[in-house]
Amino acid sequence: MDCDRISELPDCLLTHIFSYLSTKDSVKTSILSKRWEFLWLKVSKLDLNAIDVHPHGQTLVSSVNRFLEFDRGLCLQKFKLKYQSSAFSFNGRKRVMEWIAEVVHRGVQHLMLKTN
Repeated sequence: MDCDRISELPDCLLTHIFSYLSTKDSVKTSILSKRWEFLWLKVSKLDLNAIDVHPHGQTLVSSVNRFLEFDRGLCLQKFKLKYQSSAFSFNGRKRVMEWIAEVVHRGVQHLMLKTN
């Protein structure tokens, strides 16, 4: 009897399931299987807190860039970012503005930026 039915699910259903998780938990879950490695990048939402520890030593900037560059055709439902504005230089704040422009261009339905 084969007990691992989750592995047989199509990627579109797995990404839908991942969409109910926080981005942090989606990334953690994606390391459970080689096939799932990039599924967190296909979820139509990004919900990141800068204080969260990112896998593989990724910074907040590299995580957001990777997400936005992975599938430029993906329409976004949610883009939520929590960070300390004092941690960003002028170039970092400029990058946040570029992210906002990108997600608006991609039809984001819910945009939230929260700074401390």
